[in-house]
Amino acid sequence: MTDWKTARFAWARAVRKDARLSDGAKLLADVLCYDFGFNESGVCNPSIDTLAQAIGKSDRAVQRALAELRAAAWINVRHCHGRGKRSEIHFLKGDGTVAFVASEKVTQLSDHRPEKVTDVAGKGDRSVTPYNKAESNRNKKERGPNRESPERPSPHLTAVVLLGSHAENDWNDWLARHKLPNLKFMDRKSSNAKGRGWDMPFSLPPSPDDSITTAIAVKFANWAAYQKGFIQ
Repeated sequence: MTDWKTARFAWARAVRKDARLSDGAKLLADVLCYDFGFNESGVCNPSIDTLAQAIGKSDRAVQRALAELRAAAWINVRHCHGRGKRSEIHFLKGDGTVAFVASEKVTQLSDHRPEKVTDVAGKGDRSVTPYNKAESNRNKKERGPNRESPERPSPHLTAVVLLGSHAENDWNDWLARHKLPNLKFMDRKSSNAKGRGWDMPFSLPPSPDDSITTAIAVKFANWAAYQKGFIQ
């Protein structure tokens, strides 16, 4: 797949729709897509042990999941022999049972580039224009209906942004710059051993030059806002 950088989201969506695949195969596909396929060629080479740790399953479970994805023509595994060599996993477009469509919406999402900000506000600065629910409601017609899946995007990516932390301030500033609701509006409560906070895909907001994590964070925030009724 030569257009992997723009097609990854369509690929992940199509795999999730394939009723032939087990939940384990779909989980592994998501991890391969977002955690290991961060290049333009559609090729990655994690070891079986690495994948097993990434999804919390056994090596045998990973091998079964890979076999399912390969049988459905979502991936091809090219075995490389020799000391220190790892097998390569190539992403494919499936066998046609589930339509693979790189829609305009998916392409726009993967090509998203955050706007350049020349005067970044400090952590305690609230000069950034906050999310305005009333303005969002006025713009519903322009945006068009939201077609996002009710399922949490990238469920394997989870982090807790602790209440009152610098990370919370950084996320709220980032969300405001992207015209998205802040953490309190999204109200995705979570906790871990360090304390209570907000459920997000990453502990810190994406850097300006990281288009992949930016696209994931934007998709997650739109989904969370949709769940709360802020985006229709």
